[in-house]
Amino acid sequence: MVTKVNNKRKEEIKIDKNLHIKIFESMVKARLFEEKQLQLYHEAKIMGYLHPGIGNEAAEAGIVAALRNDDIIYPTHRGHGLFAMRGADMGKVLAELMGRSDGYCSGLGGSCHLAAPQVRQVQGILGAQIPLAVGEALAINLLGEKKVVLCTFGDGAANNGTFHEGLNMASIWKLPVVFVCVNNLYAVAFSFSNSTSVKSNAIRAKGYSMPGYDIDGTDYEKVYKTVKAAADRARNGQGPTLIEVKTTRVKGHHPNDSGSYRSKEELEAVKKADPIKKAARKLMRLKILDKNKIDKIYQKTKKNIEDAVTYANNSPLPSVDEFIRYCEQTI
Repeated sequence: MVTKVNNKRKEEIKIDKNLHIKIFESMVKARLFEEKQLQLYHEAKIMGYLHPGIGNEAAEAGIVAALRNDDIIYPTHRGHGLFAMRGADMGKVLAELMGRSDGYCSGLGGSCHLAAPQVRQVQGILGAQIPLAVGEALAINLLGEKKVVLCTFGDGAANNGTFHEGLNMASIWKLPVVFVCVNNLYAVAFSFSNSTSVKSNAIRAKGYSMPGYDIDGTDYEKVYKTVKAAADRARNGQGPTLIEVKTTRVKGHHPNDSGSYRSKEELEAVKKADPIKKAARKLMRLKILDKNKIDKIYQKTKKNIEDAVTYANNSPLPSVDEFIRYCEQTI
């Protein structure tokens, strides 16, 4: 049975006006940043593949707002927007995606292996980040620190052995880690309903003696409150929590995926559940923002992203000697 967040906890955790605005700004930044990445990909400027996280903005912004600056995040391979939300230099992120020397990993990590220690984020792929996050949480415990590790992964990765091994070890040692399954209902083109025997991965928390929550990932406030409660619990030595956030994958698995395996009705439902539009309607209803202020947020964000594109375009490609030197270091 999936545990629900109790009403008392909801009342204890509040969001003030400024935090509402900050979260919305983060969502807009991630959306426009990833849309720009798709444009650059189709212009053949992105090296390798690209996995857009468009549709995950509310979940990601809620996560970032709920954590402290010194906490550590291990995002999934759709985490480029999450890097921007966390304060990573968008120019350096784009430079990395474009294979340029001024990228966070000197242009040699690319999309699926992006790491930015400056903002305490290391990107993993296909469940590989789960044991890394558990190891980080163990190090935090051994050092006596009060940090929390948050690890995101997709619904496909939740069927990997690393998921079960990671949750089991974290539970045994009561490690300060929060596991967040970002369930967009598809692992590439394979639907969640056909790949997983349970209706929610949150149910699996019971097998590892930890709380499990199944929440709407298009509602940033629900995500914020649930993650904040789980992070506080982990910080106080009470161990890990498993949270499943249901999101909508607006685009395909990759830029060349037409999404033909999804019905027209499903795609229409995805558009209606757009987290950005949902958040904008909410903030206008609460009289926190109006259309003019929202437009200004978009304008400012677009300008910052264009500056980032200019930075990345002006960055040189790694030299052959530099490439060989890094290869030698990995042997």
